[in-house]
Amino acid sequence: MACMAWLGGLGCVSLRMTREAEMPVGDSNPLAEAAYGLLLEQHTAEKTLLDGLDTRAMVAATLEQPAFAQARIQRIGHLRAWPENKIETEWENEARRLEGVTEFFIGMQSASPKHNDLDMRSSIWQLSLQVGNEVYFPNSIRRVGRSTMDMRGLYPYMGLSWVGYRVQFPIALTPPFRVGLVLSSVLGKAEFFYSTLEGPMRASHY
Repeated sequence: MACMAWLGGLGCVSLRMTREAEMPVGDSNPLAEAAYGLLLEQHTAEKTLLDGLDTRAMVAATLEQPAFAQARIQRIGHLRAWPENKIETEWENEARRLEGVTEFFIGMQSASPKHNDLDMRSSIWQLSLQVGNEVYFPNSIRRVGRSTMDMRGLYPYMGLSWVGYRVQFPIALTPPFRVGLVLSSVLGKAEFFYSTLEGPMRASHY
């Protein structure tokens, strides 16, 4: 998730350097924790929008492809000590929910709270997904809410004052693919790319 380019006067830096001190709950099994961390990294791109040295917004976007979504459900189950049959049932329900769509979990913190409004019709932000030569716009943007310990257990990049959203696009992705998620406004532009063309999922940003 290294910085790959500059967009006009807006730079980008790794969000890993800006996390608040409170650590999320993790899996007690170190192998399971490491495996989840790897999948999360492969499916997540991050970017900070800057105005000079001032931060305008910090954004992270996780593509909820089946491999990661299933690992997320399993992680919830392990952290909450669900029996295996409940984990299987919850995954079946989640797989049906995600059928026929492409979903992202997006975390954001903005310098002004009024600009952290992806779910509002009057939002200053526009989201789009580029798949080949086609551009898709969200058919659903749901505000999950302010960052909680449970949320940080699944998405550790969520800072204490971040807000989470689930964003769905009306297309299902079939590997191999390379897609671009674009978040833009007068405050700046973030482009996130996800690719399976060269093997496992890779996420990056410009």
